[in-house]
Amino acid sequence: MPEYGFQVCTLKNEQVTKAAIVRQLIEARNSGATTALFYFSGHGAATEIGTFLVTHDNSDFDEGVELRKLAEMLGSADAQTLIVLDCCHSGAAGQFGDLPYQARLLAGADVQAAFRLSANSVAVIAACTSEQLAWEERNLGHGIFTYHLLQALLGEAVDHEGNLTANSLYDVVSRNMAANGQISDRQKPIFAGHLAGRLVLASNLDPALPPPPQEEELRQIELEAAALIEDYNGYKSRFDTRSWRTEGHEACSRRLELIDKWFTKRRTVPGLLTRPDFKKSAETLLRYRTELGYVEKGTVIAEGELEERIGEGGFGAVWKVVNRETGKRVALKLYHPHEMYDSEKTRRFENGYDAMKMLRHPQVVAVQRYSRCPTGFVMDFIDGPNLRSLEPHAFMEPYALIRLLIGIGETIQHAHQNDVIHRDIKPENIVCEYQEDGSVLPYLTDFDLAWFNTHTQRATKTAMGVVYYAAPEQFFAFDPKAALTKTPALDVFSFGQLMYYCFTGRDPDPVRLDVNRQTLEETAMRKGLDNESVLALCSLYREATEWDQPVRLQNFITVLSRLRAIEASLLHTSPTKMFDQDGFVAELIAMLTGRSVVPGSTSSYITAAGTWQVTLEWQERHRKRQYRQHLNAHFLPQGRIGLEGVPNEQMRRTLNKRLDEALKRYSSLATRHPGRHGTYEVFVEIVPRQLDVEGVRAAADIISESVAALSI
Repeated sequence: MPEYGFQVCTLKNEQVTKAAIVRQLIEARNSGATTALFYFSGHGAATEIGTFLVTHDNSDFDEGVELRKLAEMLGSADAQTLIVLDCCHSGAAGQFGDLPYQARLLAGADVQAAFRLSANSVAVIAACTSEQLAWEERNLGHGIFTYHLLQALLGEAVDHEGNLTANSLYDVVSRNMAANGQISDRQKPIFAGHLAGRLVLASNLDPALPPPPQEEELRQIELEAAALIEDYNGYKSRFDTRSWRTEGHEACSRRLELIDKWFTKRRTVPGLLTRPDFKKSAETLLRYRTELGYVEKGTVIAEGELEERIGEGGFGAVWKVVNRETGKRVALKLYHPHEMYDSEKTRRFENGYDAMKMLRHPQVVAVQRYSRCPTGFVMDFIDGPNLRSLEPHAFMEPYALIRLLIGIGETIQHAHQNDVIHRDIKPENIVCEYQEDGSVLPYLTDFDLAWFNTHTQRATKTAMGVVYYAAPEQFFAFDPKAALTKTPALDVFSFGQLMYYCFTGRDPDPVRLDVNRQTLEETAMRKGLDNESVLALCSLYREATEWDQPVRLQNFITVLSRLRAIEASLLHTSPTKMFDQDGFVAELIAMLTGRSVVPGSTSSYITAAGTWQVTLEWQERHRKRQYRQHLNAHFLPQGRIGLEGVPNEQMRRTLNKRLDEALKRYSSLATRHPGRHGTYEVFVEIVPRQLDVEGVRAAADIISESVAALSI
């Protein structure tokens, strides 16, 4: 922007070396400029040697540019300097691979410590605090912090005098991120360092911010806060023990929710959070919110009466709630009230709700509403045991176990398609519902650890159960150049361990994976699996639970393809069994849905997420001087599809590009063709080599990957 008048130097990707950065820092220091701005987007590392911005050419004992050195170099100039670190500062203890010294990703406290003793001319704004990840939001084109930083620089942070300063920049970014409904206070930027006076980045701009509040305004807010707290205290004293259960708890929850929203809005007022009286009122509010978390049988909430405590985990307890008038049942998950003062853990709990809310899949337990008073959320009630209580190994046939695992895997794959990594796949987080035909339908729940690092859990009896199923990278520090704990491969490892549990009925050894493989092989043989199926099952377990993350299977597309191959081998004694066209389609739909299909009875099905209808039709096409039968798969959306803020034509191009990318590996078997109508539709032409079991499996893989590519 010409209004800023900066001379800009940009380094990208492999250009970001230690030498290149130091060279530009020295040139900036010696340039005679009065203001300098240093922006870094990447990873940071904290080691025994120091705290570093990790450069492309990092190596052992030389991670990159040390933060203290950065502060010293820029602080020794005559210019005032603002440093913006747009990266994740997750404080995960452990080691980077086989380094001979301790190393972890940079935490917010490391940033603050590095600049605590810096010169009075250097300040830093960092993307998030310790233990937090930099959130991404679709359709913004950037991460949350980056988006609000750009908006502030484009004018939102210009003060009432027409100046854009480092302080106004931080205040606006912090305020807007706090007001974001999706992330609330789960990602907070930090401000560190020292400035002598104001660091003005631009002047003579159009004002966007009002003048700061005067003392009398701040005092008035403090008085209003105290009055609201006192009013609530008097209101809740109206209820005795009996009326508290039947009406008091719900009435006080509604009232305190409004008061909490008032406090949340006022927290963005500059200077208010440092005032003692407002802080006292806020502390009392937290105590009242905590009290509402202590409930008992018979307590009434908006959805009905708490009938039974049906479960408890590391983050909260789950209650069965029944509406006595309609008979409708829901589940209420309440955060542990005795841990309300652990702000980091409450953020993780709310993050779990956000993850479940953004996933629209019939086998992800649906959430209905979130409450801060008390802290918890209402979700669908699944009438059935979790996978541990179900003990599937004790009564399920091998085919049914594989079909159960396919159902779980498809649900996890849906989460991955929506950029959600569960990070806590284990038997307790799979709830099972019996169907009329006697089959079991699995539901995925409990996303409290989604996008976060499992090792940060406290070592409670409940939380330690995850040790058997957690991937190694959840307990060790990560390569700063790859966010290993944000990849589908993490859930693949846990799923492999879950597969072991389903067959053996025992928790896997978290370290001796070779022993697990031997036990799985012996168990599978006792269950009557043929030799080929046993080898395929054990091979899948080995590749899913590779200790080294890059060597492990990387996604559920491959996992599901392998499971379907095992399923096919269990269903058919001969993989070369031939089908007619109706039989081929019936077998294909059965493999994709897990339901038996009478040949000729149907040629279409609705995907598990309920978003696409797939219709299969045989056609003849002249190809390579001969007529060949090909299967035309017609994908028709069920309801409106689209990307928020994206024009229809761009959405079509995006979906077609994703589908073409998915079909590349099947170029000899499948081709995409555009639809014929105004609404988006697409055809995939499949040419099976043979109408046999292998042909069915190949077609199932093509259609499954196509559906995954079309998922929004």
